Amino acid sequence: MIDIQFGSHGAFFPAKVASAMGTNGHVYNIKVTANTDNGVLAGRGAYEHFDRYVQAAAPTGFKGEIIDTQANGNWLVEVKELGEGETLVLYNAAVSEYAERDLQKESLFYNAANTVVQGMPLRVGDVLELSKEAFTGTPVLKKAVTYASGKYVVAS
Repeated sequence: MIDIQFGSHGAFFPAKVASAMGTNGHVYNIKVTANTDNGVLAGRGAYEHFDRYVQAAAPTGFKGEIIDTQANGNWLVEVKELGEGETLVLYNAAVSEYAERDLQKESLFYNAANTVVQGMPLRVGDVLELSKEAFTGTPVLKKAVTYASGKYVVAS
């Protein structure tokens, strides 16, 4: 879905996520339970139907580090630790139905409640590309990050 009014959603790309590359684990179909930005962490909940599961809360214990910046202004976060249980990063490629360049920005997009997105299992060493909107606090190189309430929290 596109949110023309606000345009403040976190943008995400699986820069180096092993499951997205087909080298580590399955990519699941996850039905999100609320409006959800790309890059949000989740668990795999109840099975519904052919390879479709309901979104569950993200396991606690995620730790990462901001390792680099991109030319587009996004930040690279390397996964350093995962909590108990399977941790998925949620993603659905943002495709705009509008030709105007301003309406193609990934920060305009979110996944509407009850839609199905990709749930990619994470492992230590994976790298996530995230826009500044995906963070609580100001992203800074070499800073540690945790995860809470749908955002990557930059250590102070």
